[in-house]
Amino acid sequence: MAARILFVPTWRVSPIACRSLPGIRSLLDDLRTSFEVDVFTWPCIKGGPAVPATWQGAVDALAGDITSNTHLLSFGAATPIALMALTGEGHRARSLTSVGIAVPNATLLTLGLPDVAGSWENRARFSPTPVWLQSLLHGIQQDSIDSLAQRIDAEIDWGYLAQFQRSFETLDLVARRAATDVPVLYLSSPLDRETGEGIKDVFMRFAPEAATDDLQQWPANLESPDSGLELAARFRRFLSDVARERVVSTILFTDIVDSTVRAFEMGDAAWNDVIRQHNALIRRYLERFSGREVSTAGDGFFAVFDSPAGALRCALAASRQVRNLGIEIRAGLHTGEYEILGQEVGGVAINIAARVAARATASQVLVSDTVRQMMTGSEFIFEDRGTHVLKGVPEEWRIFALQG
Repeated sequence: MAARILFVPTWRVSPIACRSLPGIRSLLDDLRTSFEVDVFTWPCIKGGPAVPATWQGAVDALAGDITSNTHLLSFGAATPIALMALTGEGHRARSLTSVGIAVPNATLLTLGLPDVAGSWENRARFSPTPVWLQSLLHGIQQDSIDSLAQRIDAEIDWGYLAQFQRSFETLDLVARRAATDVPVLYLSSPLDRETGEGIKDVFMRFAPEAATDDLQQWPANLESPDSGLELAARFRRFLSDVARERVVSTILFTDIVDSTVRAFEMGDAAWNDVIRQHNALIRRYLERFSGREVSTAGDGFFAVFDSPAGALRCALAASRQVRNLGIEIRAGLHTGEYEILGQEVGGVAINIAARVAARATASQVLVSDTVRQMMTGSEFIFEDRGTHVLKGVPEEWRIFALQG
């Protein structure tokens, strides 16, 4: 399952703002190249979730939008709500990255800290929308800010928002503190740092195990796409540490033997028809033997199996039946550990399987010694094909041919 990013902006950042502010747009566009990306719609946005206008209502709405493959990316005043959603029973998030935090007054009071009037959320909390936008957009003409403000105003239920913000100020994070069990990254922005360490300290009291780092642009100049790209790059580095899923599978590569020559002999129309039939046949056997297609490029397949026996049966059956199409395939298998990040996979095990497949001849299924050892005592018969140096892979590898 591909990793999902749920962007949780502060509640005044409406869907129109996400599409219109260059910094946010570049952030989301960059992340969408690798992940499934959704934007949380706050209850104060017209058409948003129908929940009570309280901080608990917002927590419930956010928790209901979190799936088992979700990584949260929160912004400013959204962070206390995200933290509460992550400390509730039964939450399913994988991680939280927070870009700043606007702290409710009740929390500041409990900690004996003054209201941080210099933070951008507090500075603009009850200001008209144009003033709020001006705190983010320094290089855009006033008439453009006013035009965007009018469109944002039309999306927000201001009566609901006023009631919600009164409830938000009563949220005491300290009194309700509960340890979150997911990796957390706190990114302080230039606007946070204008207020000193107070805001960051509040966050660290609530999530003491959080990693921290500083951003140089976000969200101080959201008129620049560079601010979004800066955040996207740092967020990706965090996910590379915590979101990698390592799995052990049997990896299968196949491709058509002499495909270029056959395509030239048959002509484009006939060859394309053969490719369609070949792809359908391979996918039919993947389904029959519980394989999962990872990718296909031209005339080759890359698939993974939980069981080496299933992978072997699939490769053997496909190599036999594909001859009815007037073509032959070759196949290679290896069992090992690889990494999944978003929609991408990688690891030495994948390289080994690909190199084993490259050594196969027409209608031949080759396997690494790892696969052979795992199938000791089974009905499968293997013929030793000696040791080989596999390009880009350390050491020599013993390869076997599957008989049948």
